[in-house]
Amino acid sequence: MHIELISRSTVKITLTFSDLESFGLNYDMIQTESPETRELISDIINRLFLIKDIDLSREKLYIEVFSDKTGGCLMYISGARGKDLTESEVEPLPEERTEVIYLCRSIDELLDSAREIKALFGRNIASSSLYYSDEYFCLIISVSQDSCCKPIKRSPDGSAERTMIRAAHIREHCTPVLESNAIERLSELTLS
Repeated sequence: MHIELISRSTVKITLTFSDLESFGLNYDMIQTESPETRELISDIINRLFLIKDIDLSREKLYIEVFSDKTGGCLMYISGARGKDLTESEVEPLPEERTEVIYLCRSIDELLDSAREIKALFGRNIASSSLYYSDEYFCLIISVSQDSCCKPIKRSPDGSAERTMIRAAHIREHCTPVLESNAIERLSELTLS
């Protein structure tokens, strides 16, 4: 299998007869509904990422396949939107965002913290989620680093932290309660 970027938006893949055979395919069997074809395309997408640093895993693709005289085929893959394949649309880099964690021991403290966080960061909150462990509620917010220049009011026990590792630990080991828009939802609640 030979992979080459022939333009900013198109990749050419040359597949030999043995390449196709290793996936249980020949040119006449290549079709989108076939599990073998899907496995081949998946393998090509993985190789593109590893070899050329092109991530097509979230792209809608346009694929053309032409037979060649040796029993193999030529495959051309391009993004359906025709954009530059080498410029992937990715989420902001972790260093552009800071995750802040608030640990709250009661529902009253949780609701108060949510209102304070909303007032402090407002539109700078990229995402927020709420988790629960046996001891406390965990509010995790992701904010732009520019907004972190503002002082962060710590909860009474000083438990607000800026660490992505701690946030990942909470996401893995605590029970999710609200996985999106937690601050927005909680700041609207009141206890009777």
